[in-house]
Amino acid sequence: MPGPTFYKGEEVIKETKFTLNKDAPFTFDVEFERAVTEPERLVPVEKAKGPIISIFGLDDRTFNGDNPWTQYVQQRAFEAGKMDFQIQMYEGLGHLIDGPNTPVCSKTMNPLVTWLVDYGGK
Repeated sequence: MPGPTFYKGEEVIKETKFTLNKDAPFTFDVEFERAVTEPERLVPVEKAKGPIISIFGLDDRTFNGDNPWTQYVQQRAFEAGKMDFQIQMYEGLGHLIDGPNTPVCSKTMNPLVTWLVDYGGK
């Protein structure tokens, strides 16, 4: 099943492939392994001119355990001399970040699947 397509300007870089199973958790662990070996898929954070904040929910169910993306991207930024990269982790926060004064959404449809995906959060 095709996933998101990555662009560089108008040029298509690569299509992401997902293997989804309704009986298994919806996770991005496989995509992380691909990104590490295919860095052209990643946003070049090390080139950002301003500070970066990465918000990570400790109840995010799209990862099996810790979120490897945040630490990996921060490491890339630091190795490039970009020290204004901050990570904020929040108990009870899932994958989705809701706006202020709105109800928390922990399950919703994903355009890649035909069932509700549990993103975690309380």
